[in-house]
Amino acid sequence: MKEVIVEWDRILFLAIHGLAGQSPAFDWFFQEMSREGNLLVPLALAVGYWSWWNWREAVWGIPCLGLGVGMSDFVGGQLKLWFARPRPCQVFLHLNELVGCGGTFSLPSNHALNTATAAAFLAVLYPMTGQVIHPVIG
Repeated sequence: MKEVIVEWDRILFLAIHGLAGQSPAFDWFFQEMSREGNLLVPLALAVGYWSWWNWREAVWGIPCLGLGVGMSDFVGGQLKLWFARPRPCQVFLHLNELVGCGGTFSLPSNHALNTATAAAFLAVLYPMTGQVIHPVIG
């Protein structure tokens, strides 16, 4: 069973990666989206809106959310060392890399882990968001 999953993973990765270099506009767009500094603008807007909308809640909510995401990022980094799954660019040496290979290992995805942590925190803080999230994940 593991071999089947690994083969599907390889096929899917190579199919998606085959799109790189096909469209200069898409390549530029996704390179720009991968820059860490681009996250600061929407983050600042969200913090500003939350502070304006309900500043009492934001005073404790923002640090708690930051702590939760920071902890999930740390745990994800430790799990990467435990799983030790190489990045695709370390396995497939013939890839057309647009932004470089990245850091350590690839599993788990800290992007996914941090996003899930933030979504869970906000779903607990705002239970109505569970009505939007639940049909998607459950």
